Amino acid sequence: MSMSGGMGRQRCQSGFTLVELILVIVITGIVGAITAAFLQRPLTAYFDSSRRAALSDAADLALRRMGRELRGALPNSVRVTSIGGDRQLLELVPTLLAGRYEQAAAAACFSSGCSSLRTLGNLIAAANQFAGDYLVIFNYYNNGGGVCAAALPNVYCGDNRAQISASSIGAGQDTFGFAATKRFLPGDSPTHRFQVVGTPVSFVCDTTAGTLTRYWNYGFQQSQPTDFAGASAAVLATGVSGCEFAAQVSGNLQRLGLVSLRLALTSEGETVALYQEVHVHVSP
Repeated sequence: MSMSGGMGRQRCQSGFTLVELILVIVITGIVGAITAAFLQRPLTAYFDSSRRAALSDAADLALRRMGRELRGALPNSVRVTSIGGDRQLLELVPTLLAGRYEQAAAAACFSSGCSSLRTLGNLIAAANQFAGDYLVIFNYYNNGGGVCAAALPNVYCGDNRAQISASSIGAGQDTFGFAATKRFLPGDSPTHRFQVVGTPVSFVCDTTAGTLTRYWNYGFQQSQPTDFAGASAAVLATGVSGCEFAAQVSGNLQRLGLVSLRLALTSEGETVALYQEVHVHVSP
């Protein structure tokens, strides 16, 4: 009895031999390698495409931001310079409001000086709106050379700008009061137009640091600034490997100026370069 029971238990025993287990491992490895070979190209293409899309989106967003601010810039306020080939700088003065002024009431502003200016029509939404900002008349020169002269008055030198201390709403007109009596140079605007502006803004592309940065809150400077210590800053793009800013904004009362922007971003050996042209107002 004991022998037959033992033989029955032996007949029920089953399993894999070591050879069979090795064969299964080898076959599984071969199948995995074949599968990986088929999947490698699609996966690589997917990640490359995703990386290019991310770079394109980042560059497009930065250029759109620059283009939007350029289109709203004070006429003839765009300045461009390059430092050492690895830094491109573009500066502008943002326009907050534009309109026309009463010519007769503003006559003293261009001769002996004035402490206020009245608009044609109501333009502001509330009293003291734009207090602390600046009113500019006939900005014909961008001071790209960094030299202030009576023959070339411009907003950066302050010849044609006055800081607004208060503003009020009247019947069909608004009044801007100035912090100090101001004589606007070079004189009356041919179209009797004015602009209310904020302080300058600069975009700095640094290929050594790999960044495109926006700076503001640094004030008006005679020459285009290259050092922004103490200014507010925000990085618009990283991975910057190339950029080029150019501006054709010479004074011309009848035509628009043109600013060209080129920005290249690089990540993991992949580079995407975008180019954009922006028309800017030249006639003040």
